[in-house]
Amino acid sequence: MMRPSVGGVRRSSAGGRRSSAGGRPSLAPMRIKQDNASNIGRGGRSSVGGSAVYGSGAGSSTRKRAIPRFRGGAPAPGSSRRSSASSVRGNFGHEVIKDIRPIKDKSYMQREINDILAFLHQYDYPHPVTKKNLISPTTKDFLRIFEFIYSFITPNYKMPAKHEEEIPLVLKNLRYPFVLSKTAMFSLSSPHTWPHILAAVHWMIEVVKYALKVDANQLLFSPDVNSDDGEQFQQPESQLFFGFVEATYEDYLSGCDSFEDKEQEMADKLRRKTLGMASDPAQLEMEERRLADELAQLEAEPNRLVSAMERLQTIRTDNNKLGKFMKELDNHRNGQLQKFQDVELQVQQKDMELRQLDEAKGHLEHQLANQELSSADVQRIQTEARMLNSAIDQVERENQRLDKEIWDEERKIAKLQEQLEKKVAEYNSTARRLKLIPADAENARGINFEMRLTFGNPASLEAFNTTIKPALQRLKTEASEKVHEINNLKLLEEERLDELTETVENKVSQVSKLEATVHKLEEEITNFKEKSTKECDMLGEKARTLESQLKAYISQGDGNIDQAEANLIAKRDSNERRFQEMAKEKKDYEQFLLSACSQVVEHKIKIQEHLQGLAQKGRNYLEAIRAMKVPTVDLNEFKKQ
Repeated sequence: MMRPSVGGVRRSSAGGRRSSAGGRPSLAPMRIKQDNASNIGRGGRSSVGGSAVYGSGAGSSTRKRAIPRFRGGAPAPGSSRRSSASSVRGNFGHEVIKDIRPIKDKSYMQREINDILAFLHQYDYPHPVTKKNLISPTTKDFLRIFEFIYSFITPNYKMPAKHEEEIPLVLKNLRYPFVLSKTAMFSLSSPHTWPHILAAVHWMIEVVKYALKVDANQLLFSPDVNSDDGEQFQQPESQLFFGFVEATYEDYLSGCDSFEDKEQEMADKLRRKTLGMASDPAQLEMEERRLADELAQLEAEPNRLVSAMERLQTIRTDNNKLGKFMKELDNHRNGQLQKFQDVELQVQQKDMELRQLDEAKGHLEHQLANQELSSADVQRIQTEARMLNSAIDQVERENQRLDKEIWDEERKIAKLQEQLEKKVAEYNSTARRLKLIPADAENARGINFEMRLTFGNPASLEAFNTTIKPALQRLKTEASEKVHEINNLKLLEEERLDELTETVENKVSQVSKLEATVHKLEEEITNFKEKSTKECDMLGEKARTLESQLKAYISQGDGNIDQAEANLIAKRDSNERRFQEMAKEKKDYEQFLLSACSQVVEHKIKIQEHLQGLAQKGRNYLEAIRAMKVPTVDLNEFKKQ
């Protein structure tokens, strides 16, 4: 049996209380884990979700009643504050708990169904329900039963429209240790999901039963505290402090920020408790002397702490051993109870078979006593009995074969349902990628394309045939037209690409011709440079020859010096003019060569830039054409569907 749990929100009480945890101030009931339901009668405590569930212990009541809540669980009407203790949420971590219950065992499921039926009949379930309804229930019946059970924990609870999201969330808030998926909520009565859901409902039944038996006073304070005696001085301080905190917290939730009257009332109570009924100074002096004598006597006694610690250690060891032994006994008792129930069920079945056989035997004996049979009739009857037995065996084999076929068909149907759920999930995922979900998506046009599969409900199929399928066909037609337009545009762009490719090829051939021309001009320029260099060398050699002749004439010293000087000056002038003419001619050639080279280089750069622009434009067109995607795969999937 699973661990029931109760409570996490506080409830006000009529009088003061004292904490059951050794006098500690208690603002809310502690939560103590229960190992099994057998600890219910030992004053244990546990928690259910975030709502307090305390009862009076009247488990035999047949009238449905809501489990009471603490006042601190919700703010007062009109309050601007929110309670910090309105809900308690736990954290189970990431550990996956394995369910060790035989939830798929037929006898175990039968016991769960019997317990649920007994609970529903005990608390006046307003709708007719039978064992057949719980073997394979409809979604409507299950939601009614779940709503009825959960209303014990949350009064006036109504199931919302999306039960597949609400039920797993409710079980999670109730600290149910196992997980039920949303997919299981779509196929409640299928053979592979119903045992898990039935076990969860049975767990809720046990939780509610325990919650109805819990006493709030036993949770908060010891049973021996009498809160109705009206004697404030007899109440412990923890009980008085709890009442003070409860009252001030309720005022705080109502929006009050000043608690002077509550504090003064608390101080008066503590003063009356401290003074008690002995307000007479003589009595106080006598009490003081008695306490001094008692203190002196206690100080004179030897220290018993060591022996007490040893006894405490021994008691703890014995307590641990006793706890282990009790757990083993509980496990053994549960196992024996399980075996006893199985044997008792088998005995009942055997008794039923025995009664049927006795009835058949009595009927046959009566028939035999009332009729006279000859040997031929007996032989004929025996022959007919053998034939009937063989026919019965054949019918039983046929029934077994049919049961096997039915089971195989149910498994196939379950697999087909799972496959259909996967297909629906793939369809919804594809529709979200195509921006068809939700209804306000880009391509939805106000139509809800989301498919919600509900087995046994023809409304979902009708919604698909009347709304989703025609809309998808229209989208398919529009997509086909758009694909046709895109293909035409693609053909036009391919023709333009061919033209651009041909133009680029022509330009490339022109560039190659221009490069050949440039290469030829560069060769001519090189030849011209070589020719000019040779002429300069020849002129320099000639100038050196003339200088050598001049030096020879000067060395000889004969002839007319004036004439020689005049000839020398004339030669020099002639040489200078010739050098100037050659320098000017060289400069003109250099300028012409520089101008021709710059023009050729500029022309080449312009041609290259133009070709690069054409090539980039062609690549852009090609990438744009390649980037056009035609949703052929999605259309084929829609066509198949």
